[in-house]
Amino acid sequence: MTDDSAIQQRAIRLAFPGLAAGEQEVTHLLCCVHSNQTLLRRLGSDANKPIYQLLKHAMYCFTEAKNHDLCEQAVAAAAAIDNTGNTANYVRTYWLQTASKWAMYARQHCPLLLQVTTTNACEAWHRKLKSGAGLSKGQVASHGIYGMILNVMDAAKDVDNRAVVAKSRFRNRKLAVCTKQYEEIGQLPVPIQKLLARELDSVEERIAKEKEISSLDENLRCHCKFHRQYLLPCRHIFHLDAEIKVLTPIRWETYIGMFAECGMEVYEAMSTVWVEEEGSGQNFMRTNIVARIRESFEQVQQQLYTAFELIDQLDGENTVQNQRMEEWANHVQATLGSLTSVCPEDIVNRHRPWEL
Repeated sequence: MTDDSAIQQRAIRLAFPGLAAGEQEVTHLLCCVHSNQTLLRRLGSDANKPIYQLLKHAMYCFTEAKNHDLCEQAVAAAAAIDNTGNTANYVRTYWLQTASKWAMYARQHCPLLLQVTTTNACEAWHRKLKSGAGLSKGQVASHGIYGMILNVMDAAKDVDNRAVVAKSRFRNRKLAVCTKQYEEIGQLPVPIQKLLARELDSVEERIAKEKEISSLDENLRCHCKFHRQYLLPCRHIFHLDAEIKVLTPIRWETYIGMFAECGMEVYEAMSTVWVEEEGSGQNFMRTNIVARIRESFEQVQQQLYTAFELIDQLDGENTVQNQRMEEWANHVQATLGSLTSVCPEDIVNRHRPWEL
């Protein structure tokens, strides 16, 4: 992830040429803060305000189809405002054609990318180095390489010390504001408790404003920003739970288990598939089918892991249990084999070929 600097974007393309050079493809994302600053700088005038609002909305929408539609509207608005066509060409070239880099729809599969949408953390490190050297923006160090190395080491040591302190406080207390309503929250890390505390406060606001209770599916998957970012109970889920008890002990065990052996780095390996209500047509149907198939595979895999855990809890020889697991694995393979043996042409052109 970089800012909107053309030099940095060029450097990324040179450093990571991708599949064309026989290397792994690298996704290049742009910082949302810098993208918005660029929008304000180029389209922040009163005359261009309609274009700015459309592109800002496009930046935070959840689906590619919606993003593309808003960008097309921005191009049309630019053409209506600027008769020369320069503004419309700018929007089309630098925003419509590069949407996958700056728009949030391209990051919905990864909670970590939804949490880290800017380069602020990297720039904070740069500020630390500059302040340690006594430099202001645009200045060059008056001392040599040796002095700069010492500055880097001092800054790194300070950051490491703060990290040690933060780690020691990661699980050392329970927030009363959370645990008085949900004792299970006290088993979560302190940063997560703080996040959930804000969501619980928002529930009271929702009730005071007499907002409707959101209807969620049986998996309690909410489409709000918080739930997409952290995969935890949000204000909408807590609001529903106040009316109908949906946060059962089993569900809390799932949330607690996410952080049982690690901290916030649990999100680094997580990915999700979202099916958007605002989508429509053939792409929406295909996305829905893919999500259902993947969910079925994940459920079978979860069955396997749960069965192995039960076997590990039993004392004595596991010969009989292992034989039963082998039989179950053979059954799964046979079932999937009967499905994968059907050629794609038959699936498309014949009626229920998997039953023949």
